[in-house]
Amino acid sequence: MILFAAFRSERLRSTIVIPELVKIVFEQISLMNKKDLFHFFFNSNFPITAAKTGATEILRMCISTYPDQLWFPREGRNILQLAIENRQEKTFSYLYGHMNADEKILTTRIVDPNGGNILHVAAKIVPSFRVNSSPVFQMQTEIDWFKKVARRVPPEKMTNDQGETPIEVFTREHKDLVKKAEAYTIRTAESCLIVAALVATVTFAAAFTVPGGNYSDDDATNKGKPIFLGKKSFLLFMVVDALAPFSSTFSIQVFLTLFLGGYAEAHFDYLVPQKLEIGLFSLRISKLEFGETPGVSPFPLSSKQFPARSSGHSGELR
Repeated sequence: MILFAAFRSERLRSTIVIPELVKIVFEQISLMNKKDLFHFFFNSNFPITAAKTGATEILRMCISTYPDQLWFPREGRNILQLAIENRQEKTFSYLYGHMNADEKILTTRIVDPNGGNILHVAAKIVPSFRVNSSPVFQMQTEIDWFKKVARRVPPEKMTNDQGETPIEVFTREHKDLVKKAEAYTIRTAESCLIVAALVATVTFAAAFTVPGGNYSDDDATNKGKPIFLGKKSFLLFMVVDALAPFSSTFSIQVFLTLFLGGYAEAHFDYLVPQKLEIGLFSLRISKLEFGETPGVSPFPLSSKQFPARSSGHSGELR
């Protein structure tokens, strides 16, 4: 506990001290003359690291101190291109939002070694070390990111040295990911179909098996009625048992459309991820209802809770 408290205290001090330290550093940098500022930022790794890691606040201080460094070549790229390559959405939005009209026109110019513009850069697949989700949702993220950059950096029809538009580059770069996403979807749908079918079969059969049974023909008043019909737990049991096959059947329909449907790049923008989420959600609901059915059942009950049944040999209760 002492070590944990010390660790938390150290982290708390870091979150307070580091921003103050950065502020002090930039206060000293701002005292430089224009020539020294140029040499400092031209040879500095501040903007490069900030653009790659998404440290927007540090980048804001750099730009406000010396705005021209936005277009300094760094590792053969400017910091806007570095932000796009590393999928830093907040940094990209900040940089683009602080450009004037002429600077925004420059984003359509050639910046890629292959003769492409910023949108060609956004069309490239994300580095593997940044991937932390399934192929389906990774593909959705890639499409969403490309569209966000495309809305701000026209035109899409500009071609690179190979004669490819940004959309064509995107399709080529993500060809293998689309195949992985398709295989993942089919595999997931197949597994979930088995589970959903099992839940639907069991709960459908349970719906026709009344807990406690029915009154016998000897009871003319209650003939055929469930013995526990008047109990609240019986009503709750029947409601839950009715919802479980409905939700499991619905999930079967959703996963069947995924299992039998065709897949194109555009389908992973919304249709396939949405169907997966809906199918998995309805399957979880059906499994939850299936698991709760025994909990709301009128059983176990003691023999005193059973209504009296007449015996053919004596007037005693069984």
